Amino acid sequence: MDDVRVLPLLPNISGVAYQANLTMNLVALGFQPGTIPGFTNTFLGPFNNFDARLLLTQKLFDLSAIRNFQAGRAGVRVAELHEALAREQVASRTGLIYLEALRADRSVVAAQANVDLAEALLKLAHRISAMPGLVPGLTSRARKQDWPNSKSASPRLKPHPSRRV
Repeated sequence: MDDVRVLPLLPNISGVAYQANLTMNLVALGFQPGTIPGFTNTFLGPFNNFDARLLLTQKLFDLSAIRNFQAGRAGVRVAELHEALAREQVASRTGLIYLEALRADRSVVAAQANVDLAEALLKLAHRISAMPGLVPGLTSRARKQDWPNSKSASPRLKPHPSRRV
């Protein structure tokens, strides 16, 4: 990925090669026959011409390429931060769900403790009501309502076995 962002900052090398078999007309080039000693013919050639060139170009300062390189690096950093944020969100949500499950289990335990306490208090009230003359108002109410033996008694509450800590 870094190689692609760096490419505009690197030098550019290009090359070209050319080969031809030429015959030149000296009159067309502006030379009259006999002007050059030893050349009496108006045509020169045929001769082979080979030309090979290498071109190296390097931009000394290219602000847009530098900014593109910096933007690419910043984009990678942003993507890394987004990934880290997603990981943190998943971890915190998982922790909250776990704590909610613990709270629900503790609520079940507390509700069962309330039921047990109510049953114990009811038994105590029945025992007290069996003693003649101690609490007359309680005695008549306790006899009218036989809660543990009634059909509306709540079942025993138990925490879910998969949520045990």
